[in-house]
Amino acid sequence: MRRSDEKGPRSFLFRGRASLLTRSELLHAISPAIARSTVVAALGNTSRQIFAEFDHERCFYLLGSMGMPTSVGLGLSVGADHDVLVIEGDGGLLMNLGGVATAARYGRNNLKIVVVDNEAYESTGAQPSHSGKGANLATIAHGCGISRVVEVTTPDDAFALDAWLREPGVSLAVAKVANASDTPPRVQLTPPEIFHRVQNSLLKAEK
Repeated sequence: MRRSDEKGPRSFLFRGRASLLTRSELLHAISPAIARSTVVAALGNTSRQIFAEFDHERCFYLLGSMGMPTSVGLGLSVGADHDVLVIEGDGGLLMNLGGVATAARYGRNNLKIVVVDNEAYESTGAQPSHSGKGANLATIAHGCGISRVVEVTTPDDAFALDAWLREPGVSLAVAKVANASDTPPRVQLTPPEIFHRVQNSLLKAEK
């Protein structure tokens, strides 16, 4: 297992089954991190599942803002005294790699990013993304300046991820997951409702 202070991304020890981790397994494994953090979730099925199973007042669902979760999470982390967890997709991360470099430069120790990488644009028909055609997101993130990078592929890896996310430092995990056949229901909040709910929760926490 490569340590995070070596050159290049770190990988957990992969073991067990040959099939890929599922999105549901990943989200359940990091549910403690979701519960304790302000969460910025990308559009699509990942945010839908978070809303259906793990929703709380500090979940910021970016409906229609593809590529922006890392940038929004960076902004929130600067003023927060707790972890900000960005849950992004591979397509969204590829759309705004400048946000990754900016997070590496200006991010605080409380900024955590988990990339749900199914190598496809799942919610629009599972068209393949660049991450399935040679673009290694972990290597790209490390090249952008994030030193704490890890790759995750199995349930055992995913359950080890929560403890890794508790450690200080801007951190990015790339979780390779299988394409899912389920389509969770849509987030039942409007963008203004999402914004004001998160805003009010953060203001209450400051008092």
